[in-house]
Amino acid sequence: GYVRELNQVYKSRDAAYTRQFIESRYGKGMVRYIDDYINEVANPNANRQRSAADELMHTLRGKTAPAYLAWKASSVMKQAATSPWPYMQFVNPVTYLNACMKCLKPGTYDAIREKSVFMNNRRFDPLADLVDEMEEKSQNGFEKFMAKQSKIGMAGLEWIDWVAVAPGWLACYEKKYAELENNNQAVYEAVKKQLEEENAFADVASTSWKTKEQIEATAHQAMMDDTEKRAVDYADDCVRLCQPSNRNVDISPLFKNNSEAWKAYLQFQTSLNVIWQNIRYDIPYAVRQKQFKQTAGIILGYAFAGIAMNSLMEGLTAGDDD
Repeated sequence: GYVRELNQVYKSRDAAYTRQFIESRYGKGMVRYIDDYINEVANPNANRQRSAADELMHTLRGKTAPAYLAWKASSVMKQAATSPWPYMQFVNPVTYLNACMKCLKPGTYDAIREKSVFMNNRRFDPLADLVDEMEEKSQNGFEKFMAKQSKIGMAGLEWIDWVAVAPGWLACYEKKYAELENNNQAVYEAVKKQLEEENAFADVASTSWKTKEQIEATAHQAMMDDTEKRAVDYADDCVRLCQPSNRNVDISPLFKNNSEAWKAYLQFQTSLNVIWQNIRYDIPYAVRQKQFKQTAGIILGYAFAGIAMNSLMEGLTAGDDD
């Protein structure tokens, strides 16, 4: 349904003016980018065909990732020290810490996964999918054993990512929900008006006729559903904007649709790409939109992340090389 809607808006005959406007304003590259995005959403596995050389490099990538990252307490500590700070562009540290306390309650993580399909399926890096793929491709007992050990070794990074990211999602969700709850009266009034109009043409004895109380209850439920959906969508977008992801559609073109050798060169840079996007594109955009609070949040967030990282490394190594 989403793909059909995208095609209707951007690729149909009726979209000719829209495409022309996008091209004149942003260039042919933007039109091509949108088309590639739609194609990727429609068929995420379109580029899975690999040459023998690429297949070999792909396998080596699958072995290299856990060799560098698995079973390393330092990697977990670095992620714990840096992952929360990018959320400062959306929520303040006190709000984030309050969400952390709520996440300590049993069932909170399950509730987040139930509310958000994105969070339920999100993983911190495409490398995690690569490690899973290596396990599936194992052909003998030794390979399966080594692949299993690699997957277990990466579990710490998976865990700390969720512990750091989930409270940020919850803080953004609750912030947006409270904001919408106070300003979403328009949905209530629209649904109520529609039901009252339907009542005017319905027989009192028919099942479609509703009492005043039923109309108000239905309108209120519609308002709550709309508030819930929009709050979840907002929180999902916040995570996409400031945290790395394994989804192709969340990754810059530089990191995909290239040779396996190029992917090997960039395979540890996914999180740095998010930082680059925030600094190079999101800060100028926020300034143009006069969103100075978000601008300050991005700058301070990464400044504190750098301070935290430096303090952690100095404390662990006493100034010596790692």
